[in-house]
Amino acid sequence: MDDYWKQLRWIANRRAWVAISGDIKIIVSENTYDQHLKAHFARLGVGRQTWYKIMQDAHDEWQRQRDITAQLETDLDYWQNLKEPGIQLISLVQLSKK
Repeated sequence: MDDYWKQLRWIANRRAWVAISGDIKIIVSENTYDQHLKAHFARLGVGRQTWYKIMQDAHDEWQRQRDITAQLETDLDYWQNLKEPGIQLISLVQLSKK
């Protein structure tokens, strides 16, 4: 037997979770599985969220960080006033006169 069935797997057409342990097939109804999963999360003190909610939160956080990054990238006065070796200021007026 391959390892695939050594954990519960969702079987949509049976609306159940199925696994095989040795010579025993374990079939867990959708409702029973959900009840036990909810209790497992609660025991661990973990809030259960949908995939969509997790992805929406991740997207919102990415957008927040992107907005903060854009604030720094567009603050050219900040960059012009830094005196660090990794920053070069080149006058374009002098370049255009050459």
